[in-house]
This record gives sequence, C-alpha cells and structure tokens, in this order.
Amino acid sequence: MINVSPIGRNASSDERNAYEKYDKHHKIRELFIQEIHKRFPNIGLTYSIGTLFPLPADQKRRPNLV
Repeated sequence: MINVSPIGRNASSDERNAYEKYDKHHKIRELFIQEIHKRFPNIGLTYSIGTLFPLPADQKRRPNLV
C-alpha cells in the first residue's frame, strides 16, 4: 500500500482544514489519482483518494476509511 499526503504528514489541524477546503475546490487529490492511473494503467493497483490498494483490494486488506 502506498499512502500519499499532499499536505504533508506534519501539517497542523489548521493547515489540514485549510487544505481540505482548497482541495475541494481545486481537486488536487482527485487529479493526482487520475494522473497516476493514466501513467501506470497496468501495474495492478486500485486507486483511492490518498491511498493505492494492491489488487484484489478486498475488505480484509483495507484499513478502515471513515
């Protein structure tokens, strides 16, 4: 599993909240996932905002996403 955090792991709560608003408008994470899928279509990954799951990505292998 690869987990991507565009805002950074050390971002404060205020920074994360500001980024969430920015991302809702600019769709940074959504576009990032689309670009990965476009560039690497045959590497056997399932894409999700923030996380790439190896196929098959059944519920046993996924973390709880709330």
